[in-house]
Amino acid sequence: MHSYIISFAVFLCLGILLRIVHLDNAALHIPFLAAAVFLLAGSILSFLYRVRLLGFLLLIAALSLAFSGLPIDNGLNTYFMGIFAVLLLATFVLIFAKRNGVAASVLAALFLGYGLACSHMDTTEPTHLANWVSEGFVKSLIYGQIIKEPEIRPELKRTELTVEPSVVVRLDTPEAIARVEQIAAILKDLKRSWANEGEAFFALFLARDRIKARPDKDPAEIVRSVFSSGGYKPDEREVKNIFLALDEAVQVKGTRITKGWILTRIFERDAHYLDLSYPTAYGDVVKMVSSIRPPFTATNPGSFDYRRMLTNSNYFSTLSISTSTRNDSEPDTIEIIESRRGNPFTATCIGFKYKLLGIIRQTTPFPDSCFMSGIFLGLRRGVTEKIMRDSQAAGTAHVFAVSGLHVTIITGLILLIFSQTPIPKTIWS
Repeated sequence: MHSYIISFAVFLCLGILLRIVHLDNAALHIPFLAAAVFLLAGSILSFLYRVRLLGFLLLIAALSLAFSGLPIDNGLNTYFMGIFAVLLLATFVLIFAKRNGVAASVLAALFLGYGLACSHMDTTEPTHLANWVSEGFVKSLIYGQIIKEPEIRPELKRTELTVEPSVVVRLDTPEAIARVEQIAAILKDLKRSWANEGEAFFALFLARDRIKARPDKDPAEIVRSVFSSGGYKPDEREVKNIFLALDEAVQVKGTRITKGWILTRIFERDAHYLDLSYPTAYGDVVKMVSSIRPPFTATNPGSFDYRRMLTNSNYFSTLSISTSTRNDSEPDTIEIIESRRGNPFTATCIGFKYKLLGIIRQTTPFPDSCFMSGIFLGLRRGVTEKIMRDSQAAGTAHVFAVSGLHVTIITGLILLIFSQTPIPKTIWS
């Protein structure tokens, strides 16, 4: 274990050193780094006095604070992902050598988390969602995919969707709306079969960005390479039509989106817009027309910052579907334009979850089945208003949310399964 002290200290100093030599325009958070040094000192003292568990916990806390003190910088992503790869390899080597690889795996997870944060929260790219949100109520056309299971909140009378946008186009003027309709008509007339409208718009904006980035290359060749698919390749007439669409695209404020999620809320009175019935809308592609706005930020110093909480989870915009109109504008809309399965592993897990829900409903009478599904599966759908109201009054409504209880249940099942296999404990633990 003492050998881990040196490795932990080396990696911590390495992280701080990388930050110092790669300053860019970001500022260090000195209080976090000072607290990290203090915790590191406490960790070293704990190891010296043979209090290993406390020393390990203090060391992990020191690393976490050190990462918090380093500003988000995409330039560090390569460094930290490389360190993650080395630590992951070291973890597997220790496991196959029948040694304890917990320390290396925890370190790998920390470096992976910071590396991903550097990548996701780098808003300097023009295709980042954060650069296309508006403080006002400007309508936008959004194409995106539902990448998480819809969360139905009966106590709040709304449904929340996590949408990963692929295209955003602002509909701030009647001329912009007319140009978007003309672009859609041109793309629809192409002989290529699109999976959905969003895919066509994404290809158009991708061709526009590549032509702008490569002025030395023939624009027609770029268009052909982007729009070719399978056995399809646009002919001369279609290439001319695509350039007409590109001319219109230059006149509108739109882009493809490569980073950032939208937290979409559909209230109960507007639920008719979307079919979220069994099993789930996970993986479906949606078309939305609404205002994308940044999350609310803290209004008082030191108070809870809702925007920071969401951006830490990769949500850079919120969107509400409402039938009410403002300034004689059209109502917000959302529709599913393509049914997809999404990630196969996630879709399989969700399908298994709803199979368990079916078993609970067949074996447990109502309303007990709703209570059981809420506790074991984290499903609030179907929970009666009386049960929810009584749970809130008793202070136990949190049992219906996905929490440590569900993690404990899953961990217990996994440990039970592996304990019945001949795999050595040093590997699966």
